[in-house]
This record gives sequence, C-alpha cells and structure tokens, in this order.
Amino acid sequence: MFIIVLFMYLILFPLLIINGILQWFKDNISIIYILLVIISIPIKVPLAFMYLILYSILESLNYSKINELENPEVLMKF
Repeated sequence: MFIIVLFMYLILFPLLIINGILQWFKDNISIIYILLVIISIPIKVPLAFMYLILYSILESLNYSKINELENPEVLMKF
C-alpha cells in the first residue's frame, strides 16, 4: 500500500500537473503569443532606434569620405 501511495505522489501527480500545464498552454497558445509580442515590443523599439542612430552615423561618415574624394584638393595630395 505504501509503495502505491509513494508511486502516486512521486510519478502520477507530477505527470498530471505537467499534463494540465501543457493542456493549458495548448488551449491558451494565442494568449501566450500575444503576451510574448507585447513583452518583446519594449525590447525591439530601443533596438530599432539604436540601429537607426548607428546607421545614420555610419552613413554620415561614409558621406564625408565621399566628399573628401570628390574634393580636388584632397585628390592632389595623393
């Protein structure tokens, strides 16, 4: 009797709990997906701004080098 109770507590109850959690996830997967999207928005927005700032800095550096090459005085130095 003790072995059966021990088996139930150690194996069956955790399996039932895991099964219930998985069933809940299966039923509410769209809610979880929406929550993940909402959580990821505050992470993505600063990354997008950082990308735009970095892109503008690199573009301005590239533009200044193009202007240097188009300047005939700079070309005379070579």
